[in-house]
Amino acid sequence: MRKNIKKKKNEKKEILWMLVALVSLAVITLGVSVAFFNYTKEGTTENTVTSGTITFLYTEVSGIGKGIQISDAYPMTDEQGMNQTGQGSYFDFKITSQTTSNISIPYEVTARKSSDSTLENDAIKVYLTEKEGEEEKLVLLENYSKLEDTSQVTAKGYTEKVIYTDKVPAKQSNYEKNFRLRMWIDEKTDFSGKEEETGNVTYPYNGKTFTLTVNVYSNGKVVTNKEGVVEGDSILSILSDNEFEEGNYQFEVRKETYPVHMYVYNGDQHWTSEDETIFGDAQDVATATENAKNMVIVKVKGDLTIEEDTVVGPYFTDYGGPKGFLLYVEGTLTNKGTIDNSHGAKAAGQNVYLWRNSNGSYETVPAVGGAGGKSVINTIGLPGQDGISRKTGGGGSGGNLCDRCSTQSGNGSAGTSYSGGTGGGSVCRIFTNDNATDGQAFGGVGGSSTAYQDSCRYAKSAGGGAGNPGGNGSISCGAPAENGQNGTGGLLVIYANTLNNNGTISANGASGGYAFSSFDPSGPLWSIGSSGGSSGGGSINIFYDTSYTLGDIMANGGISANTDYTGGSGGDGSITCTPIIR
Repeated sequence: MRKNIKKKKNEKKEILWMLVALVSLAVITLGVSVAFFNYTKEGTTENTVTSGTITFLYTEVSGIGKGIQISDAYPMTDEQGMNQTGQGSYFDFKITSQTTSNISIPYEVTARKSSDSTLENDAIKVYLTEKEGEEEKLVLLENYSKLEDTSQVTAKGYTEKVIYTDKVPAKQSNYEKNFRLRMWIDEKTDFSGKEEETGNVTYPYNGKTFTLTVNVYSNGKVVTNKEGVVEGDSILSILSDNEFEEGNYQFEVRKETYPVHMYVYNGDQHWTSEDETIFGDAQDVATATENAKNMVIVKVKGDLTIEEDTVVGPYFTDYGGPKGFLLYVEGTLTNKGTIDNSHGAKAAGQNVYLWRNSNGSYETVPAVGGAGGKSVINTIGLPGQDGISRKTGGGGSGGNLCDRCSTQSGNGSAGTSYSGGTGGGSVCRIFTNDNATDGQAFGGVGGSSTAYQDSCRYAKSAGGGAGNPGGNGSISCGAPAENGQNGTGGLLVIYANTLNNNGTISANGASGGYAFSSFDPSGPLWSIGSSGGSSGGGSINIFYDTSYTLGDIMANGGISANTDYTGGSGGDGSITCTPIIR
């Protein structure tokens, strides 16, 4: 059954730090103000979200009003701060849940800085541990300023940072996790006096305050998903936390929406070349007038073996493929064949939030990939920029032979999250100007070329740029020239508990069009040619839980045909292999 998880915000408890200077040596104390008593009085009710059989609870362990209290606080080392003991030096809280639901419940613990705090964020060290009896296990040790902002909608004027994420497992009753929070002033904080022009010495941190509230947000409501909208903190967690049927959905993560065409296989699978292993259809991909619409996802609830000579990938046309192809295998994935997405999508890019790490950081494919190669005059084309940090590669610019003219070759376009950049068209002309076209943005059509020879004393030919589809080649006086190849490197995501790749995983760019050249003026046809720019490689993102064997993995940019004035190669895409830490 399809599920939709709607977010609800729990009520919160408050911890107050009041830093008050006592002497000029920056001795500070934490006081308890009237606001502290007022707020904790308001917070005497436990915060509970209930929906059917699901109960989610966040509460303080030590009781109301037992927040952190520090007297005569100096900056201290991490070792000193981590070993603070005694009442008033730490704050205990716990997460509990009882559920018979068949899906898990994600939750996020945050630390909210009050809008009236005046101490700088980088002055505060936050230390969170998980308690198991008398033992404490490190969860987080970081300056408040370096923590990632929450994606939750927060009250105006507040800064709120993620300090922990997890989920209550499905069908697990009596779930409980206990935490202990400590804070201190970082030893690197400079509390020394500053001498003014008048000779007076001031102490910038005197009288400063810093107040944190520990909040917990949980997806505590579970309803039947009639609209096909599924929310979560990442695409992979949505696939992990929900049961799906084959069909169309909308995944929503951090205010980004990803339309999805989902395939689901129950039990172990064994795919050969006789099986249907190309997924998606014409509704997922672009046309001449419309962009691609969907990401194609295949979820296997078991092990998957892909035999030799078997190609697994998404449906595509001359106008490219879908907005990414994701293969999700709950068990062991054994690949002896090929998993490929060398057909990027003609579509605008967006940040693709694949996975949220336990420290709150994201594994994200950026909306914009490597830059395209710039157009040139009378020289070889320039390559596209390589993709780094999960980016796709940029497209190369076309080559240019411009004899007594100033015509420019086409620029290569930048990559996107869903496609390597397209290649620019090439130029091979004499006397007259007529620019080649740029590779179209967002994984569109490759650049078209231009060629001209007035007397036909010898032929000129120019190849088109690679794209979705490739751009047109151009000839003058009979020499052959090719269109740019169809294709760009696409977005390819693979998750498996265990990955054994003994075959090939690929998301390669395509080559710019070839142009005929002959260096023998005594031959039957003396021709000069320039080739089109090639498209950029894709973004391959592999995630695993237990172990992996990588085998052959390629996200290469296309290489333009070698001619007199060769087009720029496509930038290589990125390949990333990441263990899942839950």
